[in-house]
Amino acid sequence: MSRPAPETDVQQVGTVIERNIQAINAGDVDAWLATVSENAVFLPPHGPAVSGKAALRTWALSSFFEPFAITLDAPAKEIEIAGDRAIAHGTFTLSLKPKGGGPTIEDAGKFITILSRQSDGSWKYLRDIWNSDQPLAIQTKDPVQVDAAHYKTEFENAQVRIVRVTYGPRERSVMHTHPALVAVLLTEGNVRFTLPDGRSEDVQLAAGKTLFFEAQEHLPENLSDKPLEAVLVELK
Repeated sequence: MSRPAPETDVQQVGTVIERNIQAINAGDVDAWLATVSENAVFLPPHGPAVSGKAALRTWALSSFFEPFAITLDAPAKEIEIAGDRAIAHGTFTLSLKPKGGGPTIEDAGKFITILSRQSDGSWKYLRDIWNSDQPLAIQTKDPVQVDAAHYKTEFENAQVRIVRVTYGPRERSVMHTHPALVAVLLTEGNVRFTLPDGRSEDVQLAAGKTLFFEAQEHLPENLSDKPLEAVLVELK
């Protein structure tokens, strides 16, 4: 069987990139994963690499598909074919509207994507890396901003910020960050913390306990059938 001409390869790769973006904007994680190879590695900014389709599903659901309505525009400005690899690069604009309420997060930046030719001749994402044009200080994963349904600022000064946390039964947050903090647990509960690399840890919390946490990024989920409440004293 003869290989397709490079022009045809470029067209096919462009179509896969378009399908990938359409799936993201539709909130369809299965359609998005259909454009990704089994051994794909994604390298998101300010986080660890995510390897393999199973880990990518967990990461994408917790970071994007579940917490946000997404509007992504990411045209490939150039596509080069090198044997069974295709290299595409371009720029993107991104809007993330929290489903739980709160301000829309806007971003813009650039990307490089490597696609691989599959045994059936199709193309799929093999590596993907992107970063923002915005200064780091502008980007935020502040829970009060990205998950206003569960996090509310009660007090803030130059030394601390006090945040009230309220989860209903079985509710989950979005991926967010905290500085070092002291947590005062007002109710008992069983919480699952999912990390940016897809790993998770279930923690049993006892009412009345006071705990110290180092700065971290996670996605909490209330696994119990009762509300979960806490007060966080974030250190500056």
